[in-house]
This record gives sequence, C-alpha cells and structure tokens, in this order.
Amino acid sequence: MDYRTAGVFVFCGDDSGSAVPRLQTPQPQWLAAYITLKGNLLRYVPQRMTGWPWSRTPLSGTEDTLFSGSRGRAELIAPNGTWIRIGNSTQIQFIALDTDLSEIDVAAGVARFYNKGSDTVIKATSPFGFVLADPGAVFDFYVGENSVEVAAVRGKVSFVHATTDARYDVSAGFPSILADQSQVSSAEGIVDPDGTDGTSA
Repeated sequence: MDYRTAGVFVFCGDDSGSAVPRLQTPQPQWLAAYITLKGNLLRYVPQRMTGWPWSRTPLSGTEDTLFSGSRGRAELIAPNGTWIRIGNSTQIQFIALDTDLSEIDVAAGVARFYNKGSDTVIKATSPFGFVLADPGAVFDFYVGENSVEVAAVRGKVSFVHATTDARYDVSAGFPSILADQSQVSSAEGIVDPDGTDGTSA
C-alpha cells in the first residue's frame, strides 16, 4: 500500500515540550504522525510557491517540503516504522513512502533516522550521496553546504557517494563518514545519544 494519501495525526508542542493532539481520525493505525517538539515547523506547498506554518492540514502528498526553522525541532513517524527527528534549520522532503521503502531527501540540517519497520528500507538522500538503512538501524545525517556526515547510532548503514557510486559501510561505535562532491573520508563524529531533541525514541 502507498501511504502518500494517508491521513495525518498532528501534534503541536507548547513551551513546556508537551504534545497536544490537534487532529484525529478513526483509523490511527494507518496514520503518519507529525509531532512538533519545539518551535515552528514550516511546510512548503508547491502549488502556492511559498512556506506556511504547520497547521491541522494534512500533507497533500510527497511533494511537500518541511522546514524546522532556526529554533524548531520535530519528530515525524510514518506508518511503515520510519521515525525521523530533525534539528534546527533542517529541510526534508518525502520522496517515497511505501510499505517496504521510505525515501527522504535532506537538503540541509541534521536528522536522526530510526528504522523500526520489519521490512522497510530507509533511503536518505543528500546532494553528496545517500544512506541505506535496514530494519533496526539508527543513524544521524548531517547535511551542510559543502559536505555530508553519516554516523551510525545502532547497527550498520551504507553510504553511497554521489560522484563515484562507491559504497561505504558505517557501523555503530566506529568512525563516521564525511563526504563532499569529490571524496569520502573517515571522521571522528560525536553521536548525540539522545538524538536531535534531547529525548530518546
């Protein structure tokens, strides 16, 4: 089943960090949940060519782009077991959301991906390459103007360099991968044990 037309369960966080339900439907098992943990979450609507503050309106599809803003953080939960936590000034877009694949583009910022699905593969893309993560894997994805860094938090993920198509494995407890347009190298990346929002999933 393709979840791109599924309903959305929206939470908006207040200053205390608590989540308050804003929209509910009678079939929560099919919902994608978007939880604002702090600050504003902006949604770019292609038809309007502009950004709008997140509201009760569900996503219109995978063409929507979300931006967390300079002081925003958010958690996104898809029905296939994909969990994403994004930090400040992060822009992401769902490219595909199916029972066995979540493809998400991270244009800028930091995101932690949790693959809690049983058959799902997460593909996280950037201008410098993409990450593939099987069920059980957790990884951090830092996308800057000139490079990307991939750090495995749990399990193992693979990074494929955009320029060379070379594949690199990244395992939890080992150095991260740092890549720009021309090369890939190891880095002593520091993994935040609590993710991007100060809590653990």
